[in-house]
Amino acid sequence: MIEVLAIEPTMAITFVRFFASLGISVNQDLALLLEASLLPILRAFVLSQNFMGHPILEPLKTILSNISHGSLSLSDVTDLIELVALTIRSTDLALDLLLDCLQPNAHRFMTADSQVVRHLLRNLIAIALEHIEEAENVAKRQQDLLDLKSYPKAKEVNVVEVEFRIDTTGTPKTSSHVRKVADDLRKYTCDAVAGQEIHSNYKAMEKAAQMIKRSDTIFTTCIGAGIGLLRSEHFDIVIVDEASQQTEPSSLVPLVKGCSKAILVGDHVQLRPTVNQTALALDFDVSLFERLYTKADVSAGEGGLKRLMLDTQYRMHPKLCEFSSREFYGGNLKSGIDSLARPLNDSRFPFPAAIASKGKGASVVVDYERAIFIDCESREMPGQKSKENRGQAELCVRICKLLASPSETIGVPHSIVVLTPYTRQAEVLKRMLSSIPHNIEISSIDGFQGREADIIVFVTVRCNEHRDIGFLKDMRRMNVALTPRHLRLRDHDKKVLMPYQ
Repeated sequence: MIEVLAIEPTMAITFVRFFASLGISVNQDLALLLEASLLPILRAFVLSQNFMGHPILEPLKTILSNISHGSLSLSDVTDLIELVALTIRSTDLALDLLLDCLQPNAHRFMTADSQVVRHLLRNLIAIALEHIEEAENVAKRQQDLLDLKSYPKAKEVNVVEVEFRIDTTGTPKTSSHVRKVADDLRKYTCDAVAGQEIHSNYKAMEKAAQMIKRSDTIFTTCIGAGIGLLRSEHFDIVIVDEASQQTEPSSLVPLVKGCSKAILVGDHVQLRPTVNQTALALDFDVSLFERLYTKADVSAGEGGLKRLMLDTQYRMHPKLCEFSSREFYGGNLKSGIDSLARPLNDSRFPFPAAIASKGKGASVVVDYERAIFIDCESREMPGQKSKENRGQAELCVRICKLLASPSETIGVPHSIVVLTPYTRQAEVLKRMLSSIPHNIEISSIDGFQGREADIIVFVTVRCNEHRDIGFLKDMRRMNVALTPRHLRLRDHDKKVLMPYQ
């Protein structure tokens, strides 16, 4: 029957249940037979994963737990891990197979120093899981650009209606764009004024074009200023908001349409535009705003250019502003509010006390620390392209429960946002925080730029033996995570972050 397992691994479920029902344990002779056929059995189990799934994992664990003598070489184990990377299409299945089955039992069937084995397997598994996740993303079905369907209004003849989209895959159509507009602004869109989707009706497009010509102010994206109804329009004054997040060609689209004055608004020490790796190597992520603002002669107003910094903030607590000003803005950022204007929100979290002067006379008031670092040495999960750290997630839940629980004094409801740089960690946090009745938002750093909340919990995720923090080395991203807030708490591994301070 053991020989059959190498040919038909699905029999393993019956095999294990049969011995369990009879109360028979795997004796020495049976263990020797398993060890002799271990490599073909493991190969068969790997190849059966895609159609059998998780039910076959428990029998595999049972078989591996009864192996006591090294029977596989390093080359054999490497081939098995490679087989997983090439054949398993599900990241979850691969994680279970590699981390729950092979890695914990490797010392049983490999003849090598256990410390060396653990280190080597960890690296091999990390590489395999990264390849599996990349293959899973590539395999996702894309929407077609060409849509063929029967034309319903044709009665006497068969007519095929062809819809061909010239935009890139996944880009929403016009009606989808309109639905993304805020409710209080939707009535001002061209579609709303014309009473229908303008791109589906020529008369509606004419009506929208006339409305545009009568308007003094037009809101659009930079690219939208050069296409569609705005293609032939000229603008006297152009204001580009979030100009530091626009690529230079995008910013130039509205500027080359005859404007006499242009105002670019942005923050070049926060996130740059998102571009692909080739464009990044050519500095294509440097915005027109950043290039002009950092020129030495702009401050003097030469060449018709003038730069201005809004140097006073009214959002975050002055203690938080001090750090941001020193680290990101050369000490030029000031606070326009007093510490008392940002009182501490009511909760059961044990904030460390600090003494702060009122500013008048000798009287002082007791305030609390507003930026708190909480050490967590839990390691991140290896291998995935998007990282995950269960230990930090569990610590975050404990923190949020304290923050969401009011003390005896009933205070004003406060907003809590959990920031994390990785989508996989965000998914884990959403599941774990769903049991807390307080409305807690989970967001990425990029998605939360420009917004604010009463309390921010920043979960860094990164904690590994190589002290690698990935794209968190980008100080612009850290600026977004650490600046426009009232109160901050951060989960991190200080051993990882210290080399980058």
